[in-house]
Amino acid sequence: NEAIRGIEVPTSTGASLPALVFIVGVPRSGTTLLSQLVSRFLDVGYIDNIVARFWANPVLGIRMSRAVLGLDSRSRIQLRSVHGTTEEPWGPHEFGYFWREMFGLDRSATHNLSSREREDVDEQILSIRLQEIATEFARPVVFKNPICGFQASLIEKCYPRSLFVCTERDDDEVVRSIRSARTERFGSDEVWWSLKPSTFPEISELRPVDRQIRSQVRDCRAEFADEFARLATPALTVGYEDMRHDPLGVLHRLCDRLSSMGSDVALT
Repeated sequence: NEAIRGIEVPTSTGASLPALVFIVGVPRSGTTLLSQLVSRFLDVGYIDNIVARFWANPVLGIRMSRAVLGLDSRSRIQLRSVHGTTEEPWGPHEFGYFWREMFGLDRSATHNLSSREREDVDEQILSIRLQEIATEFARPVVFKNPICGFQASLIEKCYPRSLFVCTERDDDEVVRSIRSARTERFGSDEVWWSLKPSTFPEISELRPVDRQIRSQVRDCRAEFADEFARLATPALTVGYEDMRHDPLGVLHRLCDRLSSMGSDVALT
């Protein structure tokens, strides 16, 4: 990525920029499932496992993915994952290294930047990168990374045509699922996993574990809500059970919202 960072890839200009969709939510609430549904059945651009390897030069990554996988790779997306990770080259990816660099998360103790840390974000570079990705796909693009929910108002400032879609799931189910994921990944439910709200330094010390996880879920939800309240474009909420029992209805709701933003999207 250091080698490709400075490579300039000519891009088209002049076309109106499409909407960007950011799928966010607390861990184990269905963000991966929603991103798979949207990427598989809507005519959108998305970050796959090939593009994600070229995080320092996303346009180059998009072109590499297109050259290797062709134009119809979305038809092979499977609605399965392991703790949010897909295995196939065409599977949706969280683009973690890209967002870590854009937000400077390696310098932060949590995933929710403080006011001081936000001042260090290069908004111009973030805006340019998002515009480059949108222009290269030439249609709405879906990103799935819950960390973006903590920085929603910052992202919207850099790219005004942003839509945040937040997944919701029953708290008890989320807590049980997070606890299981911890054990499966680390062999113990005592080890922290996934999103760190601004309160992480305090709540990470809470015991028993159930109390700690519930605090994680509660605080993540509250901090998402605080960011969404600052948005010019209201966030869209999608229930986990709706995704399971009425996925077509969920996709139609998203299409309607994008249409109201001037970005018509077709079911494929």
